[in-house]
Amino acid sequence: MGTGLDDVLEMIRVQWERDVEKNRAEAGALLQAKQQTEVVHVSQTQEEKLAAALSVELHDTSRQVQSLQAETESLRALKRGLENSLHDAQHWHDMELQNLGAVVGRLEAELAEIRSETEQQQQERAHLLACKSQLQKDVASYHALLDREESN
Repeated sequence: MGTGLDDVLEMIRVQWERDVEKNRAEAGALLQAKQQTEVVHVSQTQEEKLAAALSVELHDTSRQVQSLQAETESLRALKRGLENSLHDAQHWHDMELQNLGAVVGRLEAELAEIRSETEQQQQERAHLLACKSQLQKDVASYHALLDREESN
């Protein structure tokens, strides 16, 4: 994410430098062309007009530079804010994962305990069923003995 924003900022800076260099070259070319095509006796008014035009162009370029610098600073602040938000989101995500891990661990422990209790109850039930079966056999034997004694 940081690389994309840095690339945009770098492109803006490069474009600004190109514009400044272009304006300088154009101003130099205009001045040189003006000097070459004019006669030796150039009137002061024409020089003042050229100087005024160059001054306006310089002022416009200065304004563009300030605007681009402000935009660059704004983008850097936005980048810092987004990086901070990302860091906060990652921290929150990590905390949630830890909390969920603790919940899963607790539930797994409860499940193991329930399984252990269920197994113990099944063993007790099997033991009780065996005792019941034995008691039923003993009662049947006892009834058989009683029936024999009565018949004798």
